[in-house]
Amino acid sequence: MEILTAAQMREADRVAIVEMKIPGLRLMESAGLAVAREAARMVRKKSGRIAVLCGKGNNGGDGLVAARLLARQGRLVSAVLLSKDFSPDAATQFRRLPGRVEVVRAHSQALWNRACRRLETCALVIDAIFGTGLGHPLGGLMKQVVDDLNRLSIPVLAVDIPSGVDATTGRILGAAVRASVTVTFARPKLGHILFPGAAHTGRRVTADIGIPDTAISRARPDTYLIDRNLAARLLPPRPDDSHKGTYGRSVILAGSRGMIGAAVLAAEAAMRIGSGLTRLCVPASVYSIAARKLPPEAMCAPVSEKSIAKYLNDATAVLIGPGLGRDPRTLRWVGRVAKSLRHDQRCVLDADALFALAALPPAADTVLTPHAGEMARLIGKSRAAVEADSCAVARSFARRCRLSVVLKGSRTKIADRYGDVYVNPTGNAALAKGATGDVLAGLICGLAAQGLSAFDAARLAVYLHGRAADLAVEQGRDKRTFLASDIFKYLDAALLELSG
Repeated sequence: MEILTAAQMREADRVAIVEMKIPGLRLMESAGLAVAREAARMVRKKSGRIAVLCGKGNNGGDGLVAARLLARQGRLVSAVLLSKDFSPDAATQFRRLPGRVEVVRAHSQALWNRACRRLETCALVIDAIFGTGLGHPLGGLMKQVVDDLNRLSIPVLAVDIPSGVDATTGRILGAAVRASVTVTFARPKLGHILFPGAAHTGRRVTADIGIPDTAISRARPDTYLIDRNLAARLLPPRPDDSHKGTYGRSVILAGSRGMIGAAVLAAEAAMRIGSGLTRLCVPASVYSIAARKLPPEAMCAPVSEKSIAKYLNDATAVLIGPGLGRDPRTLRWVGRVAKSLRHDQRCVLDADALFALAALPPAADTVLTPHAGEMARLIGKSRAAVEADSCAVARSFARRCRLSVVLKGSRTKIADRYGDVYVNPTGNAALAKGATGDVLAGLICGLAAQGLSAFDAARLAVYLHGRAADLAVEQGRDKRTFLASDIFKYLDAALLELSG
């Protein structure tokens, strides 16, 4: 599913209204109807008053349509007007309000203070103040309105996006409404998905209001959501007449003194996601420790620069990095090893291997898995700069280096070499611990061994990795006690959701 920026949504609207001659008022009617339907679901009793906070623009017009339709159902509705004037379409909707809608003027501080006190008795507030076009921080009366609304213990239904959330970045523009539910139109916006905007969005409902798919395509979307349907399509089949050779060979070059756990977790992840054969290759100095810690199903080998070649030749997918350390000699060796990989092999570069190989990646189909701090080092910027526009950073790096990138974070982004970015909606703070990234790298490698491209393996692995953590929390696990190895306990359930 496409995820749109504010500019892309504006272009889709323009194409629909100007070029395809769809009346803007018709789209507004459909938007208001979607909001009214959701409001009716949230307030079952018709005796519960619904207040619609309306700004001056078309978002306020959507709210006025919802107010009219709810009043026609016999509901108690107040339209709280935060501006003296309206956009042309919103003004039309104001004139259409029936007499049974209570109109409350609240365009000054004194008027708002009186209106706010009345909101305390409402069953629902509809936020139709600002839409996706907001591009400046809230201040003055509008910031006061948002702050006051957030202090009330009343459910809030946001129209298109919570007022104060940047629709493109998810940043908070001075202050933002904390919505219980958000009804958005045509497609989700990036601000709904990315934090901190995601924390303000609540449950998201995407309504079809009649903007054609061709208008969306004309807006040239380049960011997408990894949903369950996509993940299910990516999952490799597992026919009963297959054998271990069907599912490829994973070779994992990882581990060093004091960091064997990262290597072991990566190897176990590759096995548990279905790699036919998995071999962990470690420096000879730590071989005995690694061999004792590995699950019995895994193979382990002590390797040098010369001896590893025989294992790489037969590998379908190679993971380099977890727990390797940053010894300059090791990184030079890793670089030479990676350069020997063939075009028909997959390569996953994680952790310290990123710095040895990112500037000149292997010939193999390659994916890098940096977190924001590692990406900042790779591009010579601050971590804050990476996090401020993570989609653009991932897209630019993937294009420039002609590879795939997994930029890990609270909403992990996966970018391909052509500039498309997929945002993963699964996962939670249970994953905010060391070694969870090693498990993710192993999952990517194991899926790539089964024939997926590095990009497809990354998209599926990131989704499953996060979904396993979500299932753990849903089943009562506390995010604090969750360990990287616990991902394996919930991986079965995550997979069964896709294959069942």
